[in-house]
Amino acid sequence: MKKVFLIILLFSIVFFQIIAEKLPIQESTIGDSTFFLKVSMEFLDTFEKNNYSLWQVSEILPFALLNIIFVFAGFGLEPAFLQSGMILLNLFFLLISVYSFFRIMDMLQLNKNLECLAFVILFFNYFFLKEIWYNPFNNELAVLATGLVQVNLFLRNKRDVLLLVSFVGMFVSPFLPLIGLLFLVFPYDYHDVKISEKPISGISKVLILAFVLLLFVLGLISGRLEQSWTYWMGFVMSVLAFASLLYWTAKISPIELHVAWGFVKKGISSKQIMILISGLAVVYTLLFLLSGAKKTFGILQFYQDELVSAFQFPFDFLISHTLYFGLLIPFSLIFLRKLIQESLFMGLGFTLILTIFLFIAIHPTSGHLVAFVPALFLGLMKVLRRYRLKGKDLVKVSLLNLSLSMFWMDFNNQMLKGAMEKRVSVDFLLRRNWTGISNPQDYLVMILVFFAILSLLFMLELGKRRYVRRIGH
Repeated sequence: MKKVFLIILLFSIVFFQIIAEKLPIQESTIGDSTFFLKVSMEFLDTFEKNNYSLWQVSEILPFALLNIIFVFAGFGLEPAFLQSGMILLNLFFLLISVYSFFRIMDMLQLNKNLECLAFVILFFNYFFLKEIWYNPFNNELAVLATGLVQVNLFLRNKRDVLLLVSFVGMFVSPFLPLIGLLFLVFPYDYHDVKISEKPISGISKVLILAFVLLLFVLGLISGRLEQSWTYWMGFVMSVLAFASLLYWTAKISPIELHVAWGFVKKGISSKQIMILISGLAVVYTLLFLLSGAKKTFGILQFYQDELVSAFQFPFDFLISHTLYFGLLIPFSLIFLRKLIQESLFMGLGFTLILTIFLFIAIHPTSGHLVAFVPALFLGLMKVLRRYRLKGKDLVKVSLLNLSLSMFWMDFNNQMLKGAMEKRVSVDFLLRRNWTGISNPQDYLVMILVFFAILSLLFMLELGKRRYVRRIGH
């Protein structure tokens, strides 16, 4: 009964979001979605003539498919018609996501309350309840749906189907074929890993220091330390805050660094390395050849842009991802020790996927993480399944996540429209004109939001300790 209610609630909110506000400029598009609208209008006519970048080719499939359907069905290619078609396509991806979710739940065999909690954590957030319908020309729901299918196939060890899905996924997100290959090369297999209580090792401290120094060097090279004092001070404070997070992670990690290295060496063979490298070479060479003019390759420029826009405010990435994906991120942090342990138990491939996720997550643009969210969700639910959740706590978490999703907020106003018209490449956070992590905004607002997120983490940590005491570990 609870599951039926949550499903009805999800689709009811989605329905009202579909008929609610959309982006107020450029045919409801901004940044990448403007390009995706153009693909939806012109793909069959211009694909051979256009010089797409590798990144664009790797995200083009949903919009190329929309164009093909409209052309063969004889529908008009006006933006308003295409927007309706894109909303229907996103609804299809939502159905795939819900179906894959319950297939994953069948494998995890959670009790009813935990299954409902899993549904709330995955679906009741800004991403599902607002972003996809506010900005319809968006490939992120297609990415997440494909990622959930990959996780389901990984758990069931259906390697042939997983290979096919990952091949198709290379035209949905550049990360999906990498995730698929890691799942294929290192299939799901329980690994017994020695867990220890330990102080942080000296080599961990050296690696953290080296990484921080590298960030400062890159900041100097990219000009981050040559800006106004508020700009470079934000960068310095952000890097130091990130270093403290790395130190805390190393301190709570349940495995020694040398043991982790032994786990890697034991879990990988030269044959697996060759298969992985060959698979990635085939995938990205194909994408490169399809990208047209080689000058539009785009990868180096992408990473340069990422460096310039990261580390603008302490823990900006943590605030951004929590607002975007809801309680999935805070829960992952407070259960991080157990999450690391579970990832090691599930094998090297799964561990590498979460490691890549952690490196990408330091940038506050949350859309980059969507392909990795299904794996993070799986790891978290394997941690939580040892607990017995009370019904009243399920209600509290549900209401909290719904509040964080901000589906109930109206974003559109003249101030927002003006900001978008001046800066058409902004990420989603600028649309919430009370905060903006990736852009120079009101620092007081960001500080308030930062402390609100810390308070949320503290509250969840207290709840976790209550459950830990109850089950005795």
